[in-house]
Amino acid sequence: MAQELAGEKLIERSIYIFGIAEALHLAGLFKHVPVSSLAGIALPAWLAAVVLFAVKDMLDKKKKKKQGTETESGDPAGFRKFPYRTLLFCLIAVLQAVWFLMLQTPEISGDITGETVQTFLTENAVYTVNPMTGSAFTQGMPARLKILGLPAFYALICRLTGCPAVYTVYRIMPLVTFLLAYVVYGLWARFLFPKDYKKQITFLLVIALLFQFGCYGIVSDGARLFAAGWRGETIRALILLPYALLCLMKKRKKGVLLCILAEACMVWTLYGAGLVLLMTVIVEVIRYVDNRRHMLLRQNFKKEGGV
Repeated sequence: MAQELAGEKLIERSIYIFGIAEALHLAGLFKHVPVSSLAGIALPAWLAAVVLFAVKDMLDKKKKKKQGTETESGDPAGFRKFPYRTLLFCLIAVLQAVWFLMLQTPEISGDITGETVQTFLTENAVYTVNPMTGSAFTQGMPARLKILGLPAFYALICRLTGCPAVYTVYRIMPLVTFLLAYVVYGLWARFLFPKDYKKQITFLLVIALLFQFGCYGIVSDGARLFAAGWRGETIRALILLPYALLCLMKKRKKGVLLCILAEACMVWTLYGAGLVLLMTVIVEVIRYVDNRRHMLLRQNFKKEGGV
């Protein structure tokens, strides 16, 4: 089995943390548990998850040490050989982080995430009041939309930290999306250019420049990242889709399944059948056809007397 990289652990464990929030959101939605009570459950649950992750890492490290397996390590020699590219990438990333926290203008047209989170906090309940009118729902909401857990996830963070909903949704969460997106593309750099630091850092530098100067349209990755990083569509485009594709290339089924489930709980898909699932089906069909073609070629070669 291939060694699990730190970036893979971070992405998948972030999905687990969101999964806990999704379960609490469903409890608040169907069992009418107050948001304050959900927050009281979320904190120990998240802390317990972090402790379990740490214990698992310690046990895995001891197991690898006994087996004499190499552990993941950085490449300080690569930094010493190519310091200017590394420093340029770090400078761009830091400036982008400052942009998220202080300068960026969120694209909120047609989006009511901030209002929904504030309504959850004010009413101390999940989807009892229309965030646009401030009155109780008269016609209800589509059930598929109600089960999306991002607003409840943000509300729990606000309740636990005391941070205002506007700042959490439009500043902090886009920064988290930004950091996880770079983690995913860092994993792609290692996959495409194993043990070649020069190409890895060049790849990340190109990604950073594309993000920074690629805001040519609201549907581009750069525009989504800088203007709507809290939305489920942005998380899907910049984290779930590229990470799921990487997992498909590495035949890492757990990562693919987590991305499919996360998309179903973040984005309004067709009964859970979203783009990650569609991409998975397409890749697996291509892989099956390719394997079938190679098998037929080998059979024909043997029939013709080949060795």
